[in-house]
Amino acid sequence: MENRIAELKHDLGADRFCLKDFHATDALFRSVLLLFNLLSEFRRASGMPQHKEPGTLRSQVFLCGAELTHVGREIVLSLSTGWGGLQRRISLLSSILRWVFEISPKLLPVAPT
Repeated sequence: MENRIAELKHDLGADRFCLKDFHATDALFRSVLLLFNLLSEFRRASGMPQHKEPGTLRSQVFLCGAELTHVGREIVLSLSTGWGGLQRRISLLSSILRWVFEISPKLLPVAPT
């Protein structure tokens, strides 16, 4: 637990953001926790064999040149090949695209009588 708190403080900047309004501080802290949970899901979806801290993920995975464009009705993410890391990340990106997340079963609505 202490390691997770240290990650929040050092990598996501959750230690020095006290605002005047309590609700604003609460909202900011909740958004940092949401980001932490999204990064945890990213780690799980990508199939990374070991735990990586958010700062490591930022520098090793997310740091690249990219452009988000529209081609017809589809949104296309174009990654730069000039930064030299695209070949290492193709397997990571394809495992994320193949990831199927399970959701809880939904109850069927009752037909009105």
